[in-house]
Amino acid sequence: MSANGRILVADDEEIIRDVLSELLSAESYTVDHAENGTQALEKIRGTEYSAVLLDLMLPDMDGYQVMDLIRQEYPATLFIVMTGAITVESAVKALRKGAYDYLRKPFESTELLNTIDNALDHNIHLEQKHKQAEEKLQESEERYRLITDTMNDGLSIQNRGGVITQVNRRLCEISGLARHELIGHALADLFVKREDTPKDIAASRDDQTKWDSETFIHHKDGRKIAV
Repeated sequence: MSANGRILVADDEEIIRDVLSELLSAESYTVDHAENGTQALEKIRGTEYSAVLLDLMLPDMDGYQVMDLIRQEYPATLFIVMTGAITVESAVKALRKGAYDYLRKPFESTELLNTIDNALDHNIHLEQKHKQAEEKLQESEERYRLITDTMNDGLSIQNRGGVITQVNRRLCEISGLARHELIGHALADLFVKREDTPKDIAASRDDQTKWDSETFIHHKDGRKIAV
């Protein structure tokens, strides 16, 4: 890949493809061509592009359809649409479909290059923000893990279906199970059913109401542990 990245030009006019290729190559971009929407889809499935210059009026499908199909698989694709008959409605529709910007043919070379530069700068900024968000999330998760792993009580987090998504160190110790043996399993499976409660404990419930809130979990070695 060149220093500035790789750009796909999807346009059914050969002269447009040739002019854009010459212009972008002079700016150290690597340029690929597509004559229609089908070729654009084929190209993008095998290559990572910095941006796609997309004509809205392709012979086999319109640019809106191309954007929809590509975004289904590659939602982060950066589109700059081109058309010779753009209206307010078509411009708004292109932007709603996910285009970064649009250019009306014929356009000046400086207008094209500035639009591409702005689009790539925008993408870099988004990637930086995404990376910072991921780092903050990881830091938050590490702090959470540190706090929960120093607790004396067993702790688990479940999804709406009751499946365990996270556990702390203490619950692993109580159950005798490793994290990977607990995560992904139903929390209910960890608890001893009421009818299987140890008889001496069950009998004591008649006289000691404090057992009303007592329950048991299965230990890996077969014991029933009061929790």
